[in-house]
Amino acid sequence: MSRKRFEIVAWIAYVLINASVNASSVLVDYARNGIQIENWEPFIWEYSSGILILVLIPCVIWFDQYYPLRKGQWKKPLLFHVLASVPFSLAHVAGMVALRKLVYALQGRHYDFGNVPVEFFYEYRKDFLSYFFIIAVVYAYRLYSAKTAGAAYGFNPPITNGSKHFFVKKNGRSVRINQQDIIWVEAAGNYVLLHVGESVHPLRDTMKGIAEQLGPSFLRIHRSAIVNLSKVGARRGTRGGNLTVFLDDSTEIKCSRSARAELERQLASAHPGF
Repeated sequence: MSRKRFEIVAWIAYVLINASVNASSVLVDYARNGIQIENWEPFIWEYSSGILILVLIPCVIWFDQYYPLRKGQWKKPLLFHVLASVPFSLAHVAGMVALRKLVYALQGRHYDFGNVPVEFFYEYRKDFLSYFFIIAVVYAYRLYSAKTAGAAYGFNPPITNGSKHFFVKKNGRSVRINQQDIIWVEAAGNYVLLHVGESVHPLRDTMKGIAEQLGPSFLRIHRSAIVNLSKVGARRGTRGGNLTVFLDDSTEIKCSRSARAELERQLASAHPGF
């Protein structure tokens, strides 16, 4: 299973299990208090919330790429994350209420969210914690990945016309990686992730720093992605002017509009008729 597929499955499993446990607890609590509800209602309440959280997780991760929490540089990004928790909660509440109203309507029932300002404040307290729980899990997972995969400790020697490789530490020993074996580079907080075949090697560096060392055969096509131009298999444009790049390992990456012209130019230069 690829790393991204594992991450998706893990988030879905966590949300569904958490929603199921919470819904079961609600049924027990209502029964204890002598309040009668349909058995399906708590599951609709919890699953609607869980579905919206799953939809919003990629948004949180995307936002963190622009405002990563780094050692010594965390105060301003933290403030932006706190502010971002408000639209996060608004989207979560609006989406889950809409889903609940739809399901209740299909059952011939009416769903009442209650006093909107009061209920939103109640939900926002939980959403604030959910937002930063997502951030904490993402950073913990990156740290775990870095420790278990073996972090690259830099180019040795720095890549030049006469040096096309670098070394990573793996289980206490150095492993040589050829520059052209790198398929793409991904931003990950304080690290960049070097995708080499099915392996991923974390490197403590910035996207700007790694781009300068990789040289002209690589191009930064997005704030969080640098691709090896020789590994670009195909590309697909959309009506909105966006571009999706398909790499040799089947990875799909969005190309920013600002980088599209340069990508097209370099590909045309290297592969006429591509």
